[in-house]
Amino acid sequence: LAQGKLESTSGKLIFRQGGTQSGSSEFNLGVSTLVLGAGLTKTSGNLNSSLATLYLLADLSITSDSTLIFNQVELNNLTLTLGSESTDLQVSSALTLDNANELIITGEADLRLMEFQDISIGGVTSTGGAISFQGGGQLSGTGKLDVSGSTWTLGGVFVKSNGTLTTTETTNLALSGSSTLTSDVALNFNSLNLNDFTLTLGSPTSNLTVQNAITIDTSTEGISTGEADLTVEGDFTLAQGKLESTSGKLIFRQGGTQSGSS
Repeated sequence: LAQGKLESTSGKLIFRQGGTQSGSSEFNLGVSTLVLGAGLTKTSGNLNSSLATLYLLADLSITSDSTLIFNQVELNNLTLTLGSESTDLQVSSALTLDNANELIITGEADLRLMEFQDISIGGVTSTGGAISFQGGGQLSGTGKLDVSGSTWTLGGVFVKSNGTLTTTETTNLALSGSSTLTSDVALNFNSLNLNDFTLTLGSPTSNLTVQNAITIDTSTEGISTGEADLTVEGDFTLAQGKLESTSGKLIFRQGGTQSGSS
């Protein structure tokens, strides 16, 4: 599709050999299902797919010059790879992950999941960009969440009761809403960005270590550790907001500063 327009209001568009969009073309999917048997490459043009479903017939890669928005993504026991840093993907409905082969590999692209996401099998892997759980989620069973070198953004309740959560020394944690993080193992992040929200550690095993400085400087920001441990390897500044702990340890390796109305 290099020029002109392709439109569908519903039904299926099946591209067995994949496809390419370029030029000043317009691709309007409505509430249709886009079925791909091979990769899709978009270098320009407009793709309107926010109400549509993406359905895979093979392991494949999608590459786009702009953010892709789908209402649903059906992996169909297969793997979807985002092929470039610009191929950000937003999915409005929860992914159905019910097979070990069902994976989304984001690479340097961003993935935003708008609904509560259950990962008990299959998973999501990232080596850069941002992985956002806007509605929270859970990791259990044999599920995999790899946020190596990425920013992991939480917007609700997230519980890790099993499965594999992989972070590295460059993984950042950020909030897009007040969130509760519960884990069966200790977690270690490079940085924590509260973004004017509150982070609650949900269990005694949800110990959290942050390598860089933490600053709480607005009235709506806070950290509630409950019975978990919080270790800050960098400076700790409490100028507004709240830091709460009922038990466990608060470890400030570089000391800390309290001021304002905190």
